[in-house]
Amino acid sequence: MERVVIEIFRAGEHTDAAGRTLTFSEDDIAAIARAYDPKLHEAPVVIGHPEHDQPAWGWVKRLEARGASLFAELGELDARFVELVRQGRFKKISASFYLPDAPHNPKPGVWYLRHVGFLGAQPPAVKGLAPVNLADGAGEACAFTADFAEAEIGLFRRIREWILARFGREDADTAVPEEMLAAAEAEERMEDAQEAARAAREQQEREEEEQMKQELETLRARVAELEAEIARREREAEAAAYCERLEREGRLPPGLRPVAEALLAQLPEDASIAFGEEKASPAALVRKLLDGLPQVVEFGELAPEGRPEATPAPEAPAGYAVDPEGARLHAEALAYMQEHGCDYVQAVLAVSKKEG
Repeated sequence: MERVVIEIFRAGEHTDAAGRTLTFSEDDIAAIARAYDPKLHEAPVVIGHPEHDQPAWGWVKRLEARGASLFAELGELDARFVELVRQGRFKKISASFYLPDAPHNPKPGVWYLRHVGFLGAQPPAVKGLAPVNLADGAGEACAFTADFAEAEIGLFRRIREWILARFGREDADTAVPEEMLAAAEAEERMEDAQEAARAAREQQEREEEEQMKQELETLRARVAELEAEIARREREAEAAAYCERLEREGRLPPGLRPVAEALLAQLPEDASIAFGEEKASPAALVRKLLDGLPQVVEFGELAPEGRPEATPAPEAPAGYAVDPEGARLHAEALAYMQEHGCDYVQAVLAVSKKEG
């Protein structure tokens, strides 16, 4: 085997081993290919990026620009190095270039290929290989690394086809066995399937997580509704108990109890209204107003000693007597409510002020 063509570099923005970020256009790639001259400097194929004498595992015979990609034709490759590549020891290929203004650049003014390094394995102690001196200009170059692991099987396939066409099946089977390629391709397909399954699982997990979030929000909304319903019923129960007490005390006529209960159940307890120098909730203010009402209904069969007997009102229940003054105030309050369209409490306060 003498020659193999591989991709070693591409146009675009790259950061070299020294941390410098440089941009290469397709024109730059074409200029690098045109500038390469093995008679001036034949770039070696090496392992890593050596700075001193190291063995050359092959040589770059020619460069070719194909759009944005730079290809190198490799020749005189050592069979033992090819075996290492075949075993998958090198997953990255790195191209090192002389800077255009480097003193040791064979063609000053343009980027020039210094060497092609295979990365990922230490070189074995093999004797008898041609040394290459890379000490001169070691600090005058840029090294760019590209990951060609995904294209590794394709590279082996091209190497096998080239050997097969040049030397026959026996040599091709020896260098790159078909069984090895088939196994590698099957493993690649399995990895692709595993990656697809992993992506599907992650997508399913995201969908399940989103569904759980939605269910949790729905549950929270339902809990809030139940808490609001419980609070409403508690307010209604408290209003009913309070109005029942007022009715027993004779401060709230029986006919107005439902109105008072509904009013107290709807008024907020958490809001504040200024009342002189104090602040109280609307419900607290209404309760304070109702607590201050005079007794309008007296209970018992006889009037207290020293007072005229109260005349039972036609609508009073059996066993109850109505205080005439309270009945009069009640009647005036009802008339005031009908005339002014206000509630009973406001009417009582209004007619009481008139009399005062």
